[in-house]
Amino acid sequence: MQAPLLLTPGPLTTTARTKNAMQYDWGSWDGDFNALTARIGRRLVGIIDGGDDYVCVPLQGSGTFAVEAAIGTLVPRDGKLLVLANGAYGKRMAQLAAVMGRRVEVEDFGETSAVDPAVVRARLAADPHITHVGVIHCETSTGILNPLPAIAAEVAAAGRALVIDAMSAFGALPLSCRELAFEAVIGSSNKCLEGVPGMGFVLVRRAALEQAEGRAHSLSLDLHDQWRYMHRTGQWRYTPPTHVVAAFDCALDQYEEQGGQPARLARYSANCKALVEGLAAIGLRSFLPADVQAPIIVTVYAPDHPNWNFGEFYRRVKEHGVILYPGKLTAVETFRVGCIGAIEAADIERAVAAVATVLGEMGISRPRRAAPCEGGVQAVIFDWAGTMVDFGSFAPTQVLIDAFEGFGVRISLAEARVPMGLAKWDHIQALGRQDGVAQRWQQRFGAPMTDSDVDTLYSAFLPLQVERVGQYSAPIAGAVDVLAALRARGVKIGSCTGYPRVVVDRLLPRAAADGLVVDHVVATDDLPAGGRPGPWMALDNVVALGVTDVRACVKVDDTVPGIAEGLAAGMWTVGVALSGNEVGLAEQELAALPGEERERRFDAAAATLRAAGAHYVIGTIADLPEVIARIDARLARGERP
Repeated sequence: MQAPLLLTPGPLTTTARTKNAMQYDWGSWDGDFNALTARIGRRLVGIIDGGDDYVCVPLQGSGTFAVEAAIGTLVPRDGKLLVLANGAYGKRMAQLAAVMGRRVEVEDFGETSAVDPAVVRARLAADPHITHVGVIHCETSTGILNPLPAIAAEVAAAGRALVIDAMSAFGALPLSCRELAFEAVIGSSNKCLEGVPGMGFVLVRRAALEQAEGRAHSLSLDLHDQWRYMHRTGQWRYTPPTHVVAAFDCALDQYEEQGGQPARLARYSANCKALVEGLAAIGLRSFLPADVQAPIIVTVYAPDHPNWNFGEFYRRVKEHGVILYPGKLTAVETFRVGCIGAIEAADIERAVAAVATVLGEMGISRPRRAAPCEGGVQAVIFDWAGTMVDFGSFAPTQVLIDAFEGFGVRISLAEARVPMGLAKWDHIQALGRQDGVAQRWQQRFGAPMTDSDVDTLYSAFLPLQVERVGQYSAPIAGAVDVLAALRARGVKIGSCTGYPRVVVDRLLPRAAADGLVVDHVVATDDLPAGGRPGPWMALDNVVALGVTDVRACVKVDDTVPGIAEGLAAGMWTVGVALSGNEVGLAEQELAALPGEERERRFDAAAATLRAAGAHYVIGTIADLPEVIARIDARLARGERP
């Protein structure tokens, strides 16, 4: 009999190799088993780049045992814990702190919002008695991903200690003590490292643990005593879960062989994408917005149908070899589907097919779907700077900096980038209202910026932009080939931009000389209705190109207003992260960054674009063909943007 597919956040599906590792019996005091324990500890500390500054303390039991041990050992009895909660596991951390007699307060962000670092800053400033802050990296009850680097920065700036429950994130989501400050991170064997249940662990700063003697409220959950005993003898204090430890060591072998954290995250992200898209295709909506959805577990709205019954649904799906997870929300009815474990996107597709079959068996009708869109994608509408040319999108921003400088007002590159994507007159106006810029303008001229001032600045900006745009007209790597491939399969190429026509007319011949030719171009001052974030420039392309179905159009852009433009026009939208405004680095600067830093910047840019509503996010235009193929498949299934 084939084992069921466990689409849960742990226990989860494990490999045959991991299961087989439990076939050998170990002596709990045996030297070979002690060496196994020590090796696991070194590997776990290595995942966070802990070196000699952090130690691993393994613990018998579930992850919650390890959370309680960490709080009870590290938070002094006269200390105070602030828990940042947005789901059941944050509340559980607060509950166990209260049960053990620690002072604790909860900052609750609700079930749909990530932790706001600004709120953390305010709470810590208002209460000097808070010694420790507890946070859940990925809140398993919903799948929310909390902004750990920003939270850690606020806690460190306030001089407090951060304790991270990374139960459903450890090993998949990046976490390094070189990048952020924390006192301890807590995980377990049966989550993203794909072992079996029965062992938790705490990776704790050695100096903090050395100071924690005598604090624990419990004998068996005393991390300090567990660590000291292991350090002295190499043994667990009490009977260890020997078979679990052996399986975990084997799972870590596979983790390292498969490429470690980056590879694990890539596989889970692919699983999550396949899951969300597959569920959408059968009429089921995920609960969280894309910008806070971690690729670990997806919460799904239950169908709004009188035949819906989770117990019956669960039983029937299990008969198809798939085990799901009940919802854990208080306000709405949901169920959850895990993306982690020894599974691939093909397993997710099998699970979605089982869900679709069961819904049909239960008589739960799916939303009426549109007829398939014959022929797939008909047109792609591209932005210019940061998307097809000008890697890093420097032409508009640098000229804006110089234009303001001509009036004695300094603006930074980061400030200039905030309204990017708007028509340039609107961009200047938005800058004049932006905090910091507005204050400096007021200080320089004694009054806020007026529309007349915007006119004057625009008049100074425009000739500079016309003069310099040619310097930034080089195609981004892959752009010429991608356009040629699209055109070869009959896809029409449109474009629009935040540049006015006089700038576009200077840019186009330079781009064409480099092989970058499009079928239609709309400048931001071509249409009486205006430009972004309205849909008019994108829709003008639809008319000019003779597109018969707007849902067969794709808008590709590196800015938030550009994504809004495509959505308003009813198109698929693709955000461009690495070459665009959100990362804002020249190609050589980006290439010089360490791999982890490039990934971090991509993730931040992608989150911004997804929050704006982008259906897909890519690094550069060179990555577009795969997305077009996926949109073709969705159109063939009758899906709409």
